[in-house]
Amino acid sequence: MKHCQVSAQKIIVVNNDITFIPDTKGYKELDKGKNILFVGRIFPQKGLEFLLDTAQKVIGIDPQVKFLIGGDGIMIPQVVQSIAERELEKNVLLTGMGQ
Repeated sequence: MKHCQVSAQKIIVVNNDITFIPDTKGYKELDKGKNILFVGRIFPQKGLEFLLDTAQKVIGIDPQVKFLIGGDGIMIPQVVQSIAERELEKNVLLTGMGQ
């Protein structure tokens, strides 16, 4: 307290008295298998079509792999359509705010 030039009598310690209990009702637990995660803006610059091309190839080799896409952006409708056209709905999950 010498550095701040404040007397010790003017200082009160206030403990953080908040107990955090997460609300997990809306959460779904992931399978213990192979999960690949993308987190970012769903914009053309991010290369989601390339990711979906790659996902299709990987899933063709190992159908147990799951791709999780977390984020929001202008390309959500196109990504949803592309997932459906490639029949990847069981393996590619959108988890972002746009859902």
